[in-house]
Amino acid sequence: MMNTDAVFYRAIELLKRGDLARIKTLFASSDAAVKAAVLNGLWGEPGGKPEVGPGVVALAVEGAAHPSPEVRRMACSVFQNQDAWGVDVSPAIGPLLALLGDADAEVRRTAAYATGNVCRRRFDWSPHFAALRRLLSDPYLYLPEAAAWALAKMSRAGHDIGPAIGPLVRVLSRRREYGEPRKQAAKALLHYARKSAAGRDRVRRAVDAATLDGRRKEVTRFLEQLGAL
Repeated sequence: MMNTDAVFYRAIELLKRGDLARIKTLFASSDAAVKAAVLNGLWGEPGGKPEVGPGVVALAVEGAAHPSPEVRRMACSVFQNQDAWGVDVSPAIGPLLALLGDADAEVRRTAAYATGNVCRRRFDWSPHFAALRRLLSDPYLYLPEAAAWALAKMSRAGHDIGPAIGPLVRVLSRRREYGEPRKQAAKALLHYARKSAAGRDRVRRAVDAATLDGRRKEVTRFLEQLGAL
């Protein structure tokens, strides 16, 4: 059995050298933990020839359909990290949509963050938007915040998140002690509200129709900022 720490560092080194052939050999292991370790190591800038980056993305696309949730989760990380280096991640658009509906909650969460990071690319993101909107009501504690964060990113990238205003306000109105979902929902709502007077009024109407907990600092700050627009 291969040591996964060693595999991780080996993948990092091979990516720097641009040795796609040896990366593929490592990834060909039948051990899911090894596959996950390889993908985890593919976060850096690809060296060597131009085909290395797309080759790495292709491995992640393969990993996105793997039975292991850890492999699928690491595939999401490869998509967003290679996108940050300017690699074409268009082959990942379909797999990302599937991962947003994954049976594993942590995979869904990682896919939401990956979608938020790559959504500035000019593709049709409407199916992903619909999936993120649904994730705002996901029962997993950390998923609504990831979905709200991604929707804020989509808004900044020029996408219309108007149809998610109602669900975002519902996240803001939650009374759980954990406040990060409210914080991220507030960011998405405020960005949308700042885009236009119509957007501001739409957010205000949704807020007026909701019952918010004014004792929560995220809510108090949000209301102050919305009122100042």
